[in-house]
Amino acid sequence: MIELNCGIRIGEHIFIDPTRKKAAAFVSHAHSDHLRNHQRIFGTAPTLALARRRIGDFEETTLEYGATYRFGSDKIRVESAGHILGSAQFIVEHDGQKIVYTGDFKLGHNEICPPAKIHQCDILFMDTTFGKRIFNFPDVNYSKCRILEFVDACIRANYIPVVYAYSLGKSQEVMKILGDNGFFSYAPSETCHFADIYKKFGVKIKNYHILNADFPENGAVVV
Repeated sequence: MIELNCGIRIGEHIFIDPTRKKAAAFVSHAHSDHLRNHQRIFGTAPTLALARRRIGDFEETTLEYGATYRFGSDKIRVESAGHILGSAQFIVEHDGQKIVYTGDFKLGHNEICPPAKIHQCDILFMDTTFGKRIFNFPDVNYSKCRILEFVDACIRANYIPVVYAYSLGKSQEVMKILGDNGFFSYAPSETCHFADIYKKFGVKIKNYHILNADFPENGAVVV
């Protein structure tokens, strides 16, 4: 049995990204639209750490990329979704069918985590925020170069460049790009705390500081 009701339920045991509090739930990643204060969360180690920062304490079960877990008569495999640190696709074997739940995903290059791979399946659930054909984004390397050109031009003109990004995910990507290219990032405390967690899991982000009233007027990048 598969039920779509404020999240996905497969069989009796597997709830994926439910939007209502559950005794136990699989969480694909730590963005707030996928995360609730469940009693127990099944997720990758980075997802659990980021979730703890966002919602506080909960019981946890750590999942590993490439590993398969059994729940009753069902099996669930965990693979990278390429979205943010710790993001996961869930591949479920249920009643003789293979079901893939992608969560938010990215197939192309990512500064932070391995890209998502396409998995053969019988049923596919995709989270497609920008799935319509009207959305046609430039190549990631082009966007990266444009950000660096913008920041450099602002600093040379004695302006403070401001780069807008989600506090979790995009901000850490931008901070890494800037730090790798010799720039400093000044960001809100929560964004920096998330960056600290990224560093804990091996992502090399450097040259970032918490934004406050005393940050330099020149040469600072606000993310």
